[in-house]
Amino acid sequence: MDAQEKTRLVLEQVTETDGKQTMPCAAAFRVHREHGIALAEIGRICNENGVRIRNCQLGCFK
Repeated sequence: MDAQEKTRLVLEQVTETDGKQTMPCAAAFRVHREHGIALAEIGRICNENGVRIRNCQLGCFK
């Protein structure tokens, strides 16, 4: 899978709330499980595209 396809799969999970792009932590884990994209790579894609992770399962992001 190329980088463009990985980015597309991650960004499909993004929603806009109060003018901010967000993605639930559970969605990141789901993309990881279903498509084998490393969590670190999902985080990088989110950072590069201004997406904030919400409802973090580890309590890291509030």
